[in-house]
Amino acid sequence: MADENETMDLLDIAHQILEDHHISVDEVEMMRASIVADGAIDQEEAEMLFAINDAVSDGGSKCREYDQLFIEAITAFLLADEISWGVMDDTEWDWLKAMIGEDDDLGELEAKLLAHLAKVSTSVPADFFNFAERFEEIEYEDVDESRMTFLSNYVRGMLDGKVRQPV
Repeated sequence: MADENETMDLLDIAHQILEDHHISVDEVEMMRASIVADGAIDQEEAEMLFAINDAVSDGGSKCREYDQLFIEAITAFLLADEISWGVMDDTEWDWLKAMIGEDDDLGELEAKLLAHLAKVSTSVPADFFNFAERFEEIEYEDVDESRMTFLSNYVRGMLDGKVRQPV
């Protein structure tokens, strides 16, 4: 877990971003330094990244470096633990579903995150694909059907042999 000074730095950066709804390259580098200073990302930091993403997704702006930081950090939080390296366990999956589903909207960056997790994980819960597909159907119900299946087809292909059946 980050010490108090590192967390305050990240909180200050997040506060500024939440205030102006803009993420600069410099802010991404400061966030990255703060997050990796202790060698791990904790739940508070991961949730802060989701809050930042939600804030800038609603009419804000961000640099592409933020997308990379977000995906790397959330992936590390979910998959880079000593107990189950590469495995998204049920507790981690429940957390991710709550974070993504909190606003009932699958944003572009969250879709990229799901696709990345499908690609790099070694094992995911049985409902991973159905979750991604459900959001895609909601997002694209008024869009050409060929676009509607992109995320679900990609995730389906990446999950081959990785889905754990319920116990």
